[in-house]
Amino acid sequence: MKKFAVYIVASGRNGTIYIGMTGNLPRRIWEHKNKVIPGFTARYGCDNLVWFEIFEIVLLSHKAAEGLGRESDSLSRFELGEVLR
Repeated sequence: MKKFAVYIVASGRNGTIYIGMTGNLPRRIWEHKNKVIPGFTARYGCDNLVWFEIFEIVLLSHKAAEGLGRESDSLSRFELGEVLR
């Protein structure tokens, strides 16, 4: 299982927001605060962490997905996670 975080940073109260996803939240917030990567968040000053949530996902190779059969096409992500456990 791979963990990743979805997060929101903002420039300030009622300011500009940015929604992102990363596999290393502490490093990514440090990058926002230090404006390491030029772009939207550096330009608009979005460096205050407002919200985040950690998720776990299962990454399947094409070969592993083939073994699930056609019925897996209609399964939701939650159900697919249950099938793989």
